[in-house]
Amino acid sequence: MIYFSNNFFSNIRNIIIFSLFCVAFIGLFSTLAFAQVGEFLTLDGLTYKDVKDSNNLHPTTFTLAAWFKTNTDFTTPGHIIDKGGYGSEITGKNLNFGVWIRTDETLKFGFETSTGIDEMITSPNKYNDNLWHYVVGVFDDSTDSLKLYVDGNLISQKTTQNIPDTSGIQPVRIGANSLTQSNFFKGSVDEVRIWDRALSSQEVKDGFEQGIFNLNRQIVYLSFSSISTPPPSPPPPSDDESLCKKLNVVTTTATGYEATNPPSKAVDGNLDTRWS
Repeated sequence: MIYFSNNFFSNIRNIIIFSLFCVAFIGLFSTLAFAQVGEFLTLDGLTYKDVKDSNNLHPTTFTLAAWFKTNTDFTTPGHIIDKGGYGSEITGKNLNFGVWIRTDETLKFGFETSTGIDEMITSPNKYNDNLWHYVVGVFDDSTDSLKLYVDGNLISQKTTQNIPDTSGIQPVRIGANSLTQSNFFKGSVDEVRIWDRALSSQEVKDGFEQGIFNLNRQIVYLSFSSISTPPPSPPPPSDDESLCKKLNVVTTTATGYEATNPPSKAVDGNLDTRWS
């Protein structure tokens, strides 16, 4: 017969309690995104960054995503991502897609048709709390759905049979209206991504909680990196979802070219990790 001392059982009990605590601790913090760390784009309300127009930057169906932080009380709307501009009803000068913060500090997302009809949705809450937030806007032409997510949660949606004006040659602009030098965003922006497809709600959640992205049909990625990171070699097939999900996000590259207009006071940086 084998005998065990009281210390043996006490140690086993302590190990079990500690293990359960660790599981609970990891489970809690694996679903919380605390903040952006590392380098990011800082905008002072007078600067912006452009991605030059190209043939694939005219999507009818699209997803926009970015991290942002601001404590500004906006007197005019501050555009985070903008393609096509805002403030004109002329074909070719309407909003292809955009997301911005309004003068009441709520978020607005949507597009304009070629005749200038607004198709937009607004968040119920304000976001000038000086905390990092992850905004995702999705328009799916096949299901006529317009959706706005913040921090992984669907907060606003609508249906429309209209489609965006895709004929404009304006750049994708980060931090201002792409039609004119106006509607400047003041704050910080990071990890800007654009797809020419509609991300699912699970993909949005994966991006927010885990930094996992399916790169299939991602047409723009801006990490605002000061460190040159080569693309993966060999590059994965665009339709290989399992392989894409294993890639570190900093190895992806943007389609198009990031301009430096104007470069002054616009600080580029690299997001090494978003956990802190």
